[in-house]
Amino acid sequence: MTGTDNEHQTVAGILDMNRLKKASYDGSSSVISLHTISSSQNNYDNDASSNTPPVAGPSFPAEFHDLSPSETKSKNNVTVYQDDSLENNIPNGGSKAWLVVFGAFCANITTVGFINTTGTIQEYLMTHQLKDYSDSSVGWVFSLFNFLMYFGSIQTGPFIDAYGVLPVLIPGSVLWCASLFIMSVCDQYYQFILGFSVLGGIATSFIMNPSFTVVNHWFTSKKSIALSIVAAGGSLGGCFLPIVLSTLFNTIGYGWTIRVLAFFMLALSVIACLLMRSRTTKHKVIWRELTIDISSLKEPAFAFCCLGLLLSEWAYFLPALFIVNYAKMAGFTDQGSNLMLVYMNITSSFARIFAGVMAKWFGTYNVMIVSTIMAGLSSLCIWIPAGTSYGTILAFAVVFGFFSGSCMSIAPLTVSHVASVSNYGKRYGTAYAIVSLGVLTSLPIGGALTGDQFFGCKVATGVAFLASAAAFAATRFIKAGRNPIF
Repeated sequence: MTGTDNEHQTVAGILDMNRLKKASYDGSSSVISLHTISSSQNNYDNDASSNTPPVAGPSFPAEFHDLSPSETKSKNNVTVYQDDSLENNIPNGGSKAWLVVFGAFCANITTVGFINTTGTIQEYLMTHQLKDYSDSSVGWVFSLFNFLMYFGSIQTGPFIDAYGVLPVLIPGSVLWCASLFIMSVCDQYYQFILGFSVLGGIATSFIMNPSFTVVNHWFTSKKSIALSIVAAGGSLGGCFLPIVLSTLFNTIGYGWTIRVLAFFMLALSVIACLLMRSRTTKHKVIWRELTIDISSLKEPAFAFCCLGLLLSEWAYFLPALFIVNYAKMAGFTDQGSNLMLVYMNITSSFARIFAGVMAKWFGTYNVMIVSTIMAGLSSLCIWIPAGTSYGTILAFAVVFGFFSGSCMSIAPLTVSHVASVSNYGKRYGTAYAIVSLGVLTSLPIGGALTGDQFFGCKVATGVAFLASAAAFAATRFIKAGRNPIF
């Protein structure tokens, strides 16, 4: 067999193992573009009797080994390009990687941490600037904000894949702080919608997506722990911000309280911008990719994953934003009502790290399924019969906070199990764009279900979480079958 025949056999072997991302034929020569080339150190073997590829990957000519990004080699009309070695060289630790995690942790406080505090802000607005509006109408202010934050992931995902996190993170941080300063002077409904909901929602979408996506570029086996630490930032913000804001509202007033919050977010954003870095090879953005990747939903595992995320996030926001209002309805003081939200976020903080550790040992989807089931049962079995009992409401806040925090912690990790490193940003954006449609309706619907001691809100929360558990179970079965760890 000639050298040329061996080379064509090698390329065919690589094609058979699905290790090529792109291939094109120009008529006169075969041009093969490899997105990822195996790091195998096996030498090129001219022995035609050897047809079994090595375990580490398919063999290929020795001169193709150790190609740097964008470097090409050509021999006998066969050209191989290596665009990116990201998937084969993930550090999975090191000081630089953990500094990235800390930066993402700070970024997550500014977004998810704020969301976990909006129950306090919403309750204040309902008794002051927006006191003439219904619960459902006020809910639209925050649901539109949440919707745009998640929906913006459609745009930010491909940009992160193409250019890295900083071109997305820096503008988002600036706009988010500007939105808070605008919010501090709002006193009309339309002003809150434009200055906070629209501007703030778009800005935070530029921050939330990078804070989770960037972790996927630095970790493999330790990814669940790293993502849990990032997610814990959201709960940590919810542990102290409600009490701080509630106290400042009564001392320095609404305007300066929101400005103090804006300066705090600015400081955290600076830290995030200094520490967060991605490892993608820069390339041009394909504009048609800045949309929902509908074709990916044809993959059943990814479709069920999106459904599970949609239902769990929809259900999560109901207690998270209405627990303060519910406590006030039960006769608690302002401080006592806000403490329910604090207790919920404290247990959520521990759960987010704990869930990451458990996911590493027992599998992401196993932990997710158990957590969503328990979160649903806590609503149906504890919150429904709670009534106005302080102890029972506290028990619900603690139990729900723990299991819902576990869900939110490893939610981004569920997407990584149905995506590759190179398309994780886009799939994450697609998934959370779908989630945003549920988030948009969660609070207005919840606001309409607050009658009869929030009975409808309690039932909706429990049923949605149990349905999300079924969707995640379907994804697990499709991807892992009877494998006990997934």
